[in-house]
Amino acid sequence: MRNPSRIKLLVFDETEMYRAGLYSILAGDDRFQEISQVATQRECLEVLAHAHPEVVIIVMNDSPAMVSELVRIFRRMVPMPSILIIGDSGEHRFEAFTWKVNGYLPRSASKAMFMKTIDTVYEGNFVFEPPMDAVINYENEVARRFELSERELDVFRLIALGKKDKEIASILGLSQHTIRNHVRHVLYKLGCTRKSDVVRRGFNDYVLTVM
Repeated sequence: MRNPSRIKLLVFDETEMYRAGLYSILAGDDRFQEISQVATQRECLEVLAHAHPEVVIIVMNDSPAMVSELVRIFRRMVPMPSILIIGDSGEHRFEAFTWKVNGYLPRSASKAMFMKTIDTVYEGNFVFEPPMDAVINYENEVARRFELSERELDVFRLIALGKKDKEIASILGLSQHTIRNHVRHVLYKLGCTRKSDVVRRGFNDYVLTVM
């Protein structure tokens, strides 16, 4: 167990007022040794050149591709920081789940829940609010029934939500050529000829579970 009295944080948010609000909350807690604030990917990389945060807090806005790239950057770090996503929609929660980060909280979360979640992800544990249990159960059944690999399951998630190949490639950090191959394999295993068939065949239940 790490020492929770000296946590180094990085807060990423493009919105100045919300970022300042988070900083105000965090700065009032003496458990945090260092709190960096950034609003752009460039600023984030500049901070990482001389700091090594242990918990990264990313507030989702309208740039999922940029956040996806940031998550990949953080996941390549050694040691890898814990990553907490804050969003305001079921789709944000789903994207956080797809990126395999440590946690997700809605913007409406209380201060107490926010602080507790930081402690939890700092220890390497996972927190998703609302919980993702129903999604996980549904995915496990789909993967078992149709023999989908882990990567194919990632692609299935995004097909079921109506994402285009370019969007899927951006979210998963893969080339469009690779994604097209995965999409073809997934559709074949599901017995579908086109992506729209995934919803028509009843997999829209998955979307309702996610959202």
